Amino acid sequence: MEQEKDTCIKTMQWAVSEMDLEDKTLEWLTEKKEKISRSVANCERSAKELREYIINEKDGRDVSSEEVKELKNELVDAIELEAELEKVVAKALEKEITKRLDK
Repeated sequence: MEQEKDTCIKTMQWAVSEMDLEDKTLEWLTEKKEKISRSVANCERSAKELREYIINEKDGRDVSSEEVKELKNELVDAIELEAELEKVVAKALEKEITKRLDK
């Protein structure tokens, strides 16, 4: 999963570099960054809550099969990856916003 995560992040970094952020208005950049920041926070909160739920299940209440447990862990990993990918976009937006405000 770690290699797939790295590949996804590199792909997102490439995609962001291909975006024409300099053609976007400062208002558009700011609104997108705010939305993405909220989404990152939601993903991170959801992943944390799911991890805690999974840990609590392992304390004796879980009767799920190993396959179901693995799927739950993969879901958490996917949510965490989503947050990481959105951070790549947020970073690029922040960089463009800062560049404009420093002018």
